[in-house]
Amino acid sequence: MRGVARRCGIVPGILLLAALVVVVMALLTRPAAADTVGTVARVQGEAFARAEAARTARSLAVGDTVDSGDMLTTGAGARLEIALADGGTLQLGADAAFVVDALALGDGPEGALSTAMRLFNGPFRLMGTHAGGQVVTRAAVIGIRGTDVWGGVIDGGFGVLLQDGIVDVITPGGVATLDTPGEGVMVFQPREGPRDQRIWGAAKVARAVASVTVAE
Repeated sequence: MRGVARRCGIVPGILLLAALVVVVMALLTRPAAADTVGTVARVQGEAFARAEAARTARSLAVGDTVDSGDMLTTGAGARLEIALADGGTLQLGADAAFVVDALALGDGPEGALSTAMRLFNGPFRLMGTHAGGQVVTRAAVIGIRGTDVWGGVIDGGFGVLLQDGIVDVITPGGVATLDTPGEGVMVFQPREGPRDQRIWGAAKVARAVASVTVAE
C-alpha cells in the first residue's frame, strides 16, 4: 500500500486547481450539439436525464441514450447502469445526481484529459480506463489513472473505494493516492484532507457495492 495522505503544503491546492481546470476546459470546448456518451444498460426504479437546455427531465429505460451534459438522476431505492461509449460502465445508486460533461474516446494523454464528470449526490461506481479523467464531488476531486472506483456517503463521511487501478483523492486539505485493490479513504471535512486510508473490511465493501448494483 503505497498511497499515503499528504495534508500540508501547496501541492494539494495545485492538484485541485489543475483538476478543476480540466473540468472547466471540458465544459468550454464541448460541442454545441449533444454527443452521446452512453446507453442505459440496466435500470431499477425511476431514473431520469435532463439536458442542459431542457426544462423537464425524460424518463430513462433500457436502450435509451445519454448525452454529454445530461443531468442523470435516480429516485429512492433506484439504480442506474450506463454502458459508456468508451467501453466503460457507470453505475449510480439511489437519490443520485451525476453529469458526464465529456468522455474521451481516443487513446493518449490528449484525449484522456478530456474526460470530466461531476457527482452532486448519491453513490457512484465507475469502471473502465478513463486515465487522466476526473470526477468532481462536493467532498473531493477524484483523479483517475485507469480504474474501478466507488464513491459515496458511507459511515458518516464521503468514502472512496478503489477496486482496481489507481486514483488520487484530492481535497484542499490534502491528497491520498489509492493504489491497492480494496483500499479506501474517508473525507469528513475537505479542508482537513482525506483520513482513515486503509483496506476496507469485507462488510463495508459489500455495502458500498450494493448501493449501486441493480438487483438481479
